[in-house]
Amino acid sequence: MSFFNSFYRQSTRMTQVTMTINKYYHTKSSFNRHIWLGLMISWMFMLSSCSTMVSLKSHLVNSNCSQKSDYHYTVEDLPLPMYQVRLDAKLSARFSTSSLKMANAIHLQDQLTAYLEAENNYRLDPNLENRVTILELSNAITQRINTASLEVSSIASEIDCEKESVAQIADFMKSSEAAKETKLTVAAIAVGAIGTLVGAPLIGSHVSDKNLNLVTLGTAIAEGSLGLMILLNEKKVEIHHPRNLLKAIWEAHETSSLFPPFIWYYLNYYDPDKPNQNSLRYQLIQSWISFGQIQEKSPKKKQAFIDLNFGNGGIYTADQLYNRANMLDQLESVIKLIKQDLTHLSHEFEILNLK
Repeated sequence: MSFFNSFYRQSTRMTQVTMTINKYYHTKSSFNRHIWLGLMISWMFMLSSCSTMVSLKSHLVNSNCSQKSDYHYTVEDLPLPMYQVRLDAKLSARFSTSSLKMANAIHLQDQLTAYLEAENNYRLDPNLENRVTILELSNAITQRINTASLEVSSIASEIDCEKESVAQIADFMKSSEAAKETKLTVAAIAVGAIGTLVGAPLIGSHVSDKNLNLVTLGTAIAEGSLGLMILLNEKKVEIHHPRNLLKAIWEAHETSSLFPPFIWYYLNYYDPDKPNQNSLRYQLIQSWISFGQIQEKSPKKKQAFIDLNFGNGGIYTADQLYNRANMLDQLESVIKLIKQDLTHLSHEFEILNLK
């Protein structure tokens, strides 16, 4: 029934073909008319069944992975780059470079410096007031690290949700394509068998060689049409993603309403004194290009890819959705790297607390 429904929906595309059938049907012999009509029906069937749109409910194609409002901040709210920060010698002696970079990203350097001073004051004068100051600073630092860790988890969860949603739709489309391909393959086998059954009795009979050749030709064209339908069997779906994390990564504005300030700072951090160490965002884009995930065969195809994946959405094939899911998966991995540095900072601070 799906083939007939598809045929009906695309009836406007069939008008010209129908006029052609009508013209030739009345100018051929009875035998030729049946052969010609069979070929035309086969061709119409192919046109109506090639690339079709998949209809899904709106909640399946429109992302609901983020329940959080956008972030609003300015460039001034971002921390200074590490190469512009004057580090306290005590901090450099107690924390690794990666931990200090993370502390700077989440605005913890001043509190860590204050903690070291309070620790030194308590060592010189171990009274209750100094002890309380250490505990208050320790709680504030730990809470800030935990909050930052939750923000990373929140973004990673949003990316993972969208990735799984996109992959699930692609799986559904591939399953639909496989089912249709099976039907077309069976139809091609049946056409070949029918052609043999019809043509075999004509051999050596009173039917002319011309008509026998028409049967052979008709069978071959019908089988070829079905084979072409298998090659062109590609489902498409329209998906919208106005909240597009990949777009933010690609365009790289000074701030982003989709990422928390410290995560955006961390993704874009680059030290000009270390030209071989590119930002995480730049490395991510280069990996997309290196693995051929961004179409660069021609400027036109590249722009079409950018408009689709880094815009508000559009019509995707299953393979394009798989590619988008892979890009989201790589972004998720980069975001999780930030959590590793947060964990390292937390671990170094815990060691400091134990001493």
